[in-house]
Amino acid sequence: MQAHIALLPVGRHWDAVKVPEARGRSALAQGIDGPVLYDPAGHSVFFLVPAGCEWNVDGARRLSIGSWLATPIPETTTPPGPHWLRPPDGCTLIDPDALRVALVMPEADQ
Repeated sequence: MQAHIALLPVGRHWDAVKVPEARGRSALAQGIDGPVLYDPAGHSVFFLVPAGCEWNVDGARRLSIGSWLATPIPETTTPPGPHWLRPPDGCTLIDPDALRVALVMPEADQ
């Protein structure tokens, strides 16, 4: 099966918050709603948030203007390669305040 990956510019319509896999999966388990991408090569989880949102959580890096993200088509929800843990719906982005809370919870520090 051929992967359908597009390199998309970050910071125009959305930013991406990158965290290590364990921390990202822990935040997901707390009910974060919106598009979430997993990159198995980097063991990283990317949460798509509104462009330009304030961000200051230790260990979580916000990617914005000047960054690019390799994204599969929304139907790609299983390995191999990058895949969506929660695919985009074309409208919803993750609430940065809810993500901030989920990432600073003790369960997210695994």
